[in-house]
Amino acid sequence: MIEEELVRQEAAARGLTVADDDMQLRTEQLLGYDREAASSAITETTTLTDTAAITESATATPQPQMSYDELYKQFRTNVLDITRFSEKDFRRMVEAQLLSESLIEALGENVTKVQDQVEGTMFAVATEEDAEALRTRLNDEGADPAAIVEEFDADDDSATIGYTFTWLPVGYIGSQLGTDVERAAFNTAVGNASPAVFGNDGQLYVVYVTGHEERELSESMLGSAQQQAYDTWLSEAKTSTVEYLDWEAAVVTE
Repeated sequence: MIEEELVRQEAAARGLTVADDDMQLRTEQLLGYDREAASSAITETTTLTDTAAITESATATPQPQMSYDELYKQFRTNVLDITRFSEKDFRRMVEAQLLSESLIEALGENVTKVQDQVEGTMFAVATEEDAEALRTRLNDEGADPAAIVEEFDADDDSATIGYTFTWLPVGYIGSQLGTDVERAAFNTAVGNASPAVFGNDGQLYVVYVTGHEERELSESMLGSAQQQAYDTWLSEAKTSTVEYLDWEAAVVTE
């Protein structure tokens, strides 16, 4: 509820609103109603009715989807009535969901689209000796990282893992495996394997870097960055709200 109220306040401050048709469309989606399929079915029925000569098809007619009114009636009976959630509250919930999506998009406009990124192969090994042996193969002997990944896949040892990763910006590897692994990835020259470093999961990693450049974020990475911008805003907004409430509680009134 706190998040919903904060979203409403920020959306209002930014002039963000929800159109009635967007509300209706999201409600239909939540209920499993496909308005395009329904529209197509109506068009097809009209066409058939207006045709002079119609022969009965040997193919069984597909079962038409339930109407929106029927689906909503079921939803109201099986969900809203049972949970004692009013239709007004349900609509406010849908509205808040749409507002949060608009807010994510608005906050995401400040995300830098072109960022420093790396790509390569991540190896997890059991011991430092294994790591040095791996680095020797990659850096000195010119072994193919893809071939080593296949070796690791065939190995029964769960401590040895290898996988490739495509372009990732600063912050992503750190959030997944820790800052030491991320530093290794960004500080190692292209075509080389990094020294072994421990991840935040206690696992030893060696990063083989195949690319490092400033480039535009992929669609998925941009989405992650926009979500992170929203999460950061929400965390700060919650903290400010709690601090304000604590201050109010501390004020002595007569």
